[in-house]
Amino acid sequence: MLLPKTIDFYQIEITRMLETERYEEAIALLRFLGKCDSGDNRTNEEWWALLAWLESMRLGDNQETISDDQDDLEETETDLFRQHLRTKTDQDPQYITQLIEMLQPNVAASRQILALNQLAYMEEVANAKYNITEALASWLETGIISPWVQFKALQVLKIRRFKGEIGVTKEGMKIMLDIGEVPLGLEQYPEKVGLVLQKLRQVAETSEPSLVYFAEEIWEQYLAYIYGTVSYDQLVNGDQASVNAWASALHSKIGELMSGDAKETDIQILYEIPEESKLLWKQAFQSLENFSDQFPITLK
Repeated sequence: MLLPKTIDFYQIEITRMLETERYEEAIALLRFLGKCDSGDNRTNEEWWALLAWLESMRLGDNQETISDDQDDLEETETDLFRQHLRTKTDQDPQYITQLIEMLQPNVAASRQILALNQLAYMEEVANAKYNITEALASWLETGIISPWVQFKALQVLKIRRFKGEIGVTKEGMKIMLDIGEVPLGLEQYPEKVGLVLQKLRQVAETSEPSLVYFAEEIWEQYLAYIYGTVSYDQLVNGDQASVNAWASALHSKIGELMSGDAKETDIQILYEIPEESKLLWKQAFQSLENFSDQFPITLK
């Protein structure tokens, strides 16, 4: 049975996915939740009803374009999205300006990310107030921005084929990042990043399957939070002992968020953390602790 804090997390995640039009991810999450028991029949029924609605909408939208080739399907969806955005700018020449001017500190991060999702695929418009790519690059270099919004903007620049490095502020320091190296998904991160999640799955999938899904989402958000920092460099340049330490720290932190009890010693034993790796484990856990204190979704 899912714990109450876990259920709250999933409910908020589903809302975020729908608000940012990440319908495929919402469907995948709801299918996973259908295999679990929330402990509340009403919640279970709401999840099943929402899943049925999303699947019916997807079927209706794609019944004439379904392809056996997933890459072709994704390309078609991107083309349709670009066409939709082109129509919006044709109807309202100020639409690009409105989206760019949403990127302000007083605007909720979820709305800023929604604007960035559109700006990623929007075509430049002649005589517009802003050149989209130039405006985003300038904003990134001069603004004080939430780590998650900042990382999304870096991804948008990559999608828009920005070339070269850009200077951003993270943890109070100015750092240079090569846009060509910015990952667009978990599969594009360096190998060590994937190995951490793989190790956690091996340990947790039999005893705590809900924690595994929780871990994937938290890990991706955490990577955005630390991208380009000393912690990130330490993670991607570590050895196998480092992978185990990070996986154990992640497991402990998620356990604490879900139940209020990290059980650090027991979890370290599961991951076979030797004494010489304890300092690295503490550093990784502290970094995850700093992240959870700023994470925009409240789990406490």
